[in-house]
Amino acid sequence: MFAPFIGWYAGQTFCHHWPVRAVERFTGPFNHTLQNEVLVIGNLADPITPFISAQAVADGLGDSAVLLKHNGYGHTSLSMHSNWYNLLPYSNGLQLD
Repeated sequence: MFAPFIGWYAGQTFCHHWPVRAVERFTGPFNHTLQNEVLVIGNLADPITPFISAQAVADGLGDSAVLLKHNGYGHTSLSMHSNWYNLLPYSNGLQLD
């Protein structure tokens, strides 16, 4: 429905087109413990990225990751807003309902 109007724009918004890079951008190697933990959020009802993919990312990061299982729907954690994200106690195996 919107493609005739904004579809052309979607191709211009990918990160690799951005003119800057974060100073703290981590490019590897990925076999080290990170200074700060990475929060990996997975929706149980994501139609595009299954929760098992979030588990795989968290498993790959090992002790450097915290996995948040969100009993939500939609693609990515932003699809279904939750104020719980602001109250996270950062412990492995968190689940929000």
